[in-house]
Amino acid sequence: MATTGTQRVMVAVRVRPMLKEGSTLQCQEKFELQGVHRTSDTDLKVELTRPGEPAKSSMFTFDYIFDQESTQLEVYEDAVVDMVDAALVGVSATMLAYGQTGSGKTFTMLGDVKPNPLENDLLTNHSGMFLRVLSDLIEYRQRRAQKGWHVVVGLSCVEIYNDKIRDLFGGHPDSPPPSLNAKMIGDDVLLPGLLVKEMTTIQDVFNEIQLAIARRSTRYTESNATSSRSHCLFLIDILQQAATAPAPSLNLLDLTRTAGEDESKQAKRSAATPTSRKPRAGKGGAEEETARPAVDLPAYMMPFQGNMFNLPGQKEPVYASKIILADLAGSERIAKTGVTGEGLKEAAGINSSLTALGNVVHSLHEGSFVSYRISALTRMLKPTFSQPESRVLLLAQCSPTQMSYEETISTLYFANKVKAMRVVTATGAEAEKMQFDYVETERLYDSICSDLHIFQAEMGARPTVIHRRLLAHQGCYYDAAATTPQGCAKITMRDRRAALEAMGAIAAAQRERAEIVAQQDAEKAEEAHRRAQAIAEERDRLVREHWIDIDETKAAVRAEVRQYRHVVAQRLIAESSAVANVLVAEEAAEVGAA
Repeated sequence: MATTGTQRVMVAVRVRPMLKEGSTLQCQEKFELQGVHRTSDTDLKVELTRPGEPAKSSMFTFDYIFDQESTQLEVYEDAVVDMVDAALVGVSATMLAYGQTGSGKTFTMLGDVKPNPLENDLLTNHSGMFLRVLSDLIEYRQRRAQKGWHVVVGLSCVEIYNDKIRDLFGGHPDSPPPSLNAKMIGDDVLLPGLLVKEMTTIQDVFNEIQLAIARRSTRYTESNATSSRSHCLFLIDILQQAATAPAPSLNLLDLTRTAGEDESKQAKRSAATPTSRKPRAGKGGAEEETARPAVDLPAYMMPFQGNMFNLPGQKEPVYASKIILADLAGSERIAKTGVTGEGLKEAAGINSSLTALGNVVHSLHEGSFVSYRISALTRMLKPTFSQPESRVLLLAQCSPTQMSYEETISTLYFANKVKAMRVVTATGAEAEKMQFDYVETERLYDSICSDLHIFQAEMGARPTVIHRRLLAHQGCYYDAAATTPQGCAKITMRDRRAALEAMGAIAAAQRERAEIVAQQDAEKAEEAHRRAQAIAEERDRLVREHWIDIDETKAAVRAEVRQYRHVVAQRLIAESSAVANVLVAEEAAEVGAA
């Protein structure tokens, strides 16, 4: 479902520059040919040329293409700033950085700051999307304060490590981040216990995020010297309210995060009841905050597409919206990264969660039933895809050389599916499945009621009559002429099946079952292949270590033997010298006596 007047899903591709330093594998780029070329503002060409092999070439079209010369500011102004503007009028905005390990995702999202910055003067040409988004929100907060509005910006940060959600702001800085249990309620995902901090200056943002990034899981691999081993999500909550009321508190967010059941929701929302608002005219935001809506509103209200809270004793509503920036861990191949042990387990978790995300995108692309519960990453991103007032920007990161051709093609195919996916809610595939289940349940209910009615009417029938009727109607006690208590003709199984086939429900169910079985078989085969590959790599590693130990032992034994021989030879020389000295002394004594 697409929002009116805007495009729900946008895809941008960014090709990072050549690396001058880094891991051993990255340093090999300077000897490789460039394999990714921007042919226009929206077109990209990927090619592979190898001596003695036919050349490979593919063309892709996306909403935005950024090459090696594109700056962070260009990426932000072209692709991201509209998302921020939309979030300020209630749209739930999500930005996903996706790509292979070492393709520049973390740089695009975080970038860097000035080495010795002044107060609130942190941005450089290389600052990433995160700091630029927060900088604009802080500036928007100051402008709105001058116009009589409270704007509260809350920041939280979580990582998904080995399919566990952890709060990077929670707990002691020197201890591992505490785990969180995500609860899915409708189209929302709640994180009870998540620590949200209010941001008032860009310096506050920098101080807090430095602590969070320091706690994020990273590891050295052959593909990336500082490879992220977890998905990192920056959650930005925005509360707005007219200044004629007291400034809203971030504690309002706890009213929804701690809700789990209908009764607890009612009890906890007795102090603040959220109500939904239909979208009003205009996109609005930081650039259009003074635009006149289609209908005149009181001074304490604003055009808004998202949720708003009505507090007791206050006529001024609190408007709530959210921005999510996700720095996804890079997909990687074990043979290239060379990880073992705990790193191998991390890589398996990363690839598994990215596969789950790909399955969700594939289901949305095909319009089939979507299962978000298969991984923590898809559970966290469910509102991104399911809420009708949400917008998604995928930042697909690519390496520039032909050395990463296969990974680049895989990333761009994923981006292509995201671009073409059909974001559906209860009016799409889920509704079709629910309708099919309802028809099946109704058929079963009617069949049972009919059997009971006929059985009650003909209880006096002899067993031979019952047996004869069963034979006459192919195992059914009643035929199509049987009627309901209201006198209506019964619908046979054939009629119901024909109706379902006309609706396309049976074919859809069969396709869905076939896709699920094929997906499960593929996952099992992939898991078996990964397990066999991991076992083989571990076996080879143990064999190599064993031979190394044997060689070291042999060398040590040879050294000890040489040392022992040297000591024995020295001892024999010393003993021979002593005997010779004694003989010389005896001869000298005999000569003196003579």
